[in-house]
Amino acid sequence: MFGIIVKVTGNINWNEPGDVLLTDWREAGLLKPLLVRCGQRYEFLPGDLYKWFSSLSDTDAAWVADGLEATSDALPYKRSR
Repeated sequence: MFGIIVKVTGNINWNEPGDVLLTDWREAGLLKPLLVRCGQRYEFLPGDLYKWFSSLSDTDAAWVADGLEATSDALPYKRSR
């Protein structure tokens, strides 16, 4: 069993389908504005996830869910192990 993770970047100038700017980044305890690139998905196994950075606000989580839906045809990059 695996999960999907998306790229998060500090380069907030991207404007591709599924790109979501986090609006509540301060409230999430993040250090700067971040952009979630929902079209860039990666597979991971549960054991690969070893650090938790933050939780999104309900508003940002809804925007990310919309971005994931808008890019639902994007296939994840495969693990290279």
